[in-house]
Amino acid sequence: MTVHNPAMKTDALLSQFLDVARSFMNLEDPDALLEGILLAMRRVTVADAGSIYVVEEHGQEKRIRFKAAQNDSVSVSLGEFVIPVDDHSIVGSAVLNGSAINIPDLYDPGSFWHGRHNRRVDRELGYQTRSVLTFPLTSRLGEVIGVVQLINKKRDTSVRLDAEHLFDSMVLPFDREEVKIVEALGGLAGILLENTNLYSELQQLFLGLTRTVVAAVDSRDPVTAGHSDRVATLSVALARAVHETREGSYGKLTFTEDDLKALHVAALLHDIGKLGVPESILTKETRLPHSVYLRLMERLNTIEYYLRYAVEDAEAQVSLLHEFRETVQRINVPVPLRPEDLRILDEVRGKTYLTPQGEEHQWLTDDEFEYLSVPRGNLTSKEREVMNSHVTVSFDILGNVPWNRHMSHVPQWVVNHHEKLDGSGYPAGNTDIPLMSRILAVADIYDALRATDRPYKKPLSLEKTREILESEASAGKLDPEIVRLMFDNQVYCALEY
Repeated sequence: MTVHNPAMKTDALLSQFLDVARSFMNLEDPDALLEGILLAMRRVTVADAGSIYVVEEHGQEKRIRFKAAQNDSVSVSLGEFVIPVDDHSIVGSAVLNGSAINIPDLYDPGSFWHGRHNRRVDRELGYQTRSVLTFPLTSRLGEVIGVVQLINKKRDTSVRLDAEHLFDSMVLPFDREEVKIVEALGGLAGILLENTNLYSELQQLFLGLTRTVVAAVDSRDPVTAGHSDRVATLSVALARAVHETREGSYGKLTFTEDDLKALHVAALLHDIGKLGVPESILTKETRLPHSVYLRLMERLNTIEYYLRYAVEDAEAQVSLLHEFRETVQRINVPVPLRPEDLRILDEVRGKTYLTPQGEEHQWLTDDEFEYLSVPRGNLTSKEREVMNSHVTVSFDILGNVPWNRHMSHVPQWVVNHHEKLDGSGYPAGNTDIPLMSRILAVADIYDALRATDRPYKKPLSLEKTREILESEASAGKLDPEIVRLMFDNQVYCALEY
């Protein structure tokens, strides 16, 4: 199976993260734990092979002990051996530097590695060590206590690298996101090896891993980078306001710190499903895709030339074309459409022209009309449907995680945060919405309206934002008590724009 879908990759990441966590139950067998860590790291990164080492004290010095190797393509049977902690080996350098070393091709390392690769073992095995990602396992105090080395990220997990030409065609370099992933998991593996204060350290690492996943979401749409962090901050502040109030419908309600931690995680991950949304839709800023806009402008120039030099008495048509071009340039930025905009779109939609070859073409194609006639925003109904699907993708990803009892509601809170109390929301039109989802919805909308990092719209003032949220609450869409607390208790001060 080839792994290309980013949502699938993230799903695999979360599943493997928990597989490693479960293995802590078998700590009485450290060798089995090491094998499990290595296998989990390889699965997450689609690595064909790998090895794992531990750093041990030897008198006044430290040395590195080889513990295990795995390879899906060839049989490997190596006994334990030790190597010094120095910069003559990649593993030794990772221990000294305390950071990951990512070499795209060890057979041509360039500036990524100063040493020389001894190919003797490769020749004996009939194998080639090409892409290599080496990273340390660290204790809770930051001390390097082990090293994992991943070898040959594969384009297709089903392929065995048992022929020379396959190493050129099927082996890929490890990418930056994978470096972030293994560094996060490397911290977890180090804690498992150390076997002290496991529960609190796992919590910290899980939050770090959550932030890594959030960073992957943000990297796909830099315009909204930071949105999930802001929504998480505001959601927890709103929940604290609910907890502290002694008025209104929530006057007797209280939350535990575990409730707030779970809400924080849900808010951080509320947009994780956007990893499955095509970038052309996720980052779209205008009604017309850029290539479509350029094609339309070029066509209008051609039509104007044709009208001026090949058609008699074409002044009225040229005037209409100029009006249409100006309209397209103005409404391509997602401003609300006016009646006169729709009038000119309808008028131009049926017009045609003849090419020099005698072929008849439309001034405005049906697809272009669909893009430009979007009443509000910049997404067509089909594009909006794809964008809205991120909620169910989020649920599918998070639903596969065996959360502990304090976090078990996270998937439900996330999947319901776009629902409305009057049933007009999505994905299911639910009206029985969890309170944490109601809090998350208000925080999400508030940040979307107030954010200063959206080039396609100006941030709204606090007064206008309040007006919109209170209007939505009055219309029966948002929880009016949550909206009241947002402004009466000045919860919005938790964020600075």
